[in-house]
Amino acid sequence: MSKIKNTLPWERDQTLMDKLIAVVASIAIKLLLLLPYRTRIRLSGWVFSKILGPVTGRMKVAKEQIQLIFPKKTPEECSIIAEKSLNNTGRSLIENFSPKHFINNPLVEIKGPGFEIIKSAITSRTPVILATGHFGNYEAPRNALLKSGLETGGLYRPMNNKAFNKIYTQAMQKSGEPIFPRGNQGTRGMIKHIKEGGRTIILFDQKMREGEVLDFLGQPSKTILSPAELALKFKAYLIPFFGIRNEDGFSFTALFEDPIDHTNSKTMSQQLNDRLSEHISCNPGQWFWIHRRWKH
Repeated sequence: MSKIKNTLPWERDQTLMDKLIAVVASIAIKLLLLLPYRTRIRLSGWVFSKILGPVTGRMKVAKEQIQLIFPKKTPEECSIIAEKSLNNTGRSLIENFSPKHFINNPLVEIKGPGFEIIKSAITSRTPVILATGHFGNYEAPRNALLKSGLETGGLYRPMNNKAFNKIYTQAMQKSGEPIFPRGNQGTRGMIKHIKEGGRTIILFDQKMREGEVLDFLGQPSKTILSPAELALKFKAYLIPFFGIRNEDGFSFTALFEDPIDHTNSKTMSQQLNDRLSEHISCNPGQWFWIHRRWKH
């Protein structure tokens, strides 16, 4: 019998359907990687926005979430944003399986005052926590840091499908190590890395069981406080950053912003929400609305 009670989604026993999905997804990714870079990116975006989004119900979820946050937008406007969001999701997925292309080509321009602080932290051995959300492509800046000689690890939420998660983590490791899965063991590894003056990325915008209710895009949202708590405990820089997709659809601006001032975990976490909210309001089609962040 599958373990369900008190089990995290990615820890449950795998079904035959899970394994089948992983095999099909793996084959699809391998076929896409045979195509020229720009063709594979366009095709993956198209498949997600035109086929997978509607078939899996993620397009419907995205529209509902967008309408909640932007009540003055028409259904047609919400549909356009949702389609852009699914397209961005599809592009990001196959981009993250193509890390060498980021390293070998000038696809990411680094901007913002946070980048100089990241470099200076090496000399002082000050740890750096880089905080971001599912916006644009959050792995593009990590590849840019790797290309600049600033390899950066990260904390990630394992996918529910264990077989596909193994494939995905192998791709993530090519963009920088060490990477740490959510959970006790992964958290211990990340803390050790931070203590040693390392750099790590934490995504803070998904709905979590833990956390405090803060404002996010004008709605009450449970928000994890761990990025701020770790920054306070280990005297680390807490730097918001964003991988903003440029208008050409292929290149990025990696924006490393001013660090969040050390005050208290709630205030600092609210500032992270506010920074991300500002970018989403400017480019709503770049956020992953497919995550059900709010239930109404």
